[in-house]
Amino acid sequence: MSTLPGIEYRKKSQNSNKIFLKENPVAGFVGVTVKGPLNQVIRITNFNQFLQIFGGFDSIGYLPFSVYSFFQNGGKQCHIVRIAHTTGEGAATCAEKFLTVGDKRVCRLKARSEGIWGNNILTNLWHAPQNRINLTLSIPGFQEDFLDLSLDNSSDDYFVDRINKKSTLVEAIADKKVFGGTSVDELYNSYFCGGREGLASLAPSDIIGRIKSPSDKTGLMLLESVLDINLLAIPDTALFKKISDVRIVHQALINHVENNDGRFALLDVSGKLDLLEVIEYRKKLNSSKAALYYPDLKVIDPTDQKVFSLPPSCAMAGIISDTDLKYGCYYPPGNRFIEGAVALSRPLDKEEMETLYGEGINIFCKIPGRGIKIWGVRTLADSPQWRFINVRRTMSFLSAAIKKGTAWAVFEPNNVDLQKKLIRHVTAYLIDVWRKGYLAGKTPEEAFFVRCDKELNPSENIDAGILTLEVGLCVVKPAEYIVVTLHAEKEHTKVIIDEEVIHG
Repeated sequence: MSTLPGIEYRKKSQNSNKIFLKENPVAGFVGVTVKGPLNQVIRITNFNQFLQIFGGFDSIGYLPFSVYSFFQNGGKQCHIVRIAHTTGEGAATCAEKFLTVGDKRVCRLKARSEGIWGNNILTNLWHAPQNRINLTLSIPGFQEDFLDLSLDNSSDDYFVDRINKKSTLVEAIADKKVFGGTSVDELYNSYFCGGREGLASLAPSDIIGRIKSPSDKTGLMLLESVLDINLLAIPDTALFKKISDVRIVHQALINHVENNDGRFALLDVSGKLDLLEVIEYRKKLNSSKAALYYPDLKVIDPTDQKVFSLPPSCAMAGIISDTDLKYGCYYPPGNRFIEGAVALSRPLDKEEMETLYGEGINIFCKIPGRGIKIWGVRTLADSPQWRFINVRRTMSFLSAAIKKGTAWAVFEPNNVDLQKKLIRHVTAYLIDVWRKGYLAGKTPEEAFFVRCDKELNPSENIDAGILTLEVGLCVVKPAEYIVVTLHAEKEHTKVIIDEEVIHG
């Protein structure tokens, strides 16, 4: 039996199967970290994994705090791409320490990844009996011990092999020679050096990346080959001082989601911009597969309890992921409090909020005594049809599901029987989706239609090997406003609630 993406077929008995819809929200983030592999996609499922691979909160970038906020707000899994400037002057480099015999360098110890973190690796090397060595490598809070190792590359205890197999801090590089019975020079409390972050010359091209070949990609381009991602964010656009650089990255991210089905981009714009600048910036963007959030959030640094500004995109990715798992992607990701947020980088009054939201910019509001709440579920689409995040994401999800779920029809006999099978198959799936609340309408007939008939499939199309299936969906839209009208009269005040929901 063919399956639809996100669908499990669980056998209840020998005669029946039941379809269960299962959301699988996965985020993709690109940004700056303390350490970790550069331009590689790393999947993580909790923040402790992030700390082990990419280091803590010491980065000048926003990604570590953003990933923390992602998991804090309900995110379950994400893919991380660490970026830096990697070519020419100012490129990221690994810290190193050389082992010597007199003036001769015989082995190079290199930090496992680029960055100044490697300059903090402390080395102690001292001799052991029978021309063997002991080596310890340490950073604050962590130490690796390599004791009683051989300098002979034919030995099972050859120090280079042992280091490369066991060490998470460094890689050892040496030639294949035996050191002629002469031990290496001892080292005491000697630090690595030469590690650079590669951030002084950071440019939009470093984040966007490039594709030289299927096996040679960098930056955002790496995520094109990760099939399960459906949410993307790049909070470290906040590092750029020029708004033009931010726009270059945002446009590249929009192009990415437009060219990869089922993906949605979450953009943030700095709270340092005033109202008119933000509105002007938004007008330069147009996409139904992206949303813009403003302003930055004030959050508490978990390491020192200080308050600082954080781009909200990854927190929103966490909230959307949590909403998907609890309800489904049809549920609007708004009217939720953000865990960890204590204030806004730029407080907004009611008039400013109405102006921004009217322009399609999602904003936040502070509820006294309760926290910061998301106030908006708009995309950056100019078309009213794709105005809402949940509508766009639901259509993308169902479209991908139907495409994959009907793939079994390829190379089947293109006749009336196949058309009927497709109608039954897709209708059964959409009825299940409708029952779960993804589609509007009191009956299935109001919620969707499925067509696959002679009118859509004339004989000339059949001769050309073309089969056309037409599906119409009525996706649930969010209620943005309920109008409350106050009528003042002489004797009393009467409140009339107009129950008509105004969509936009």
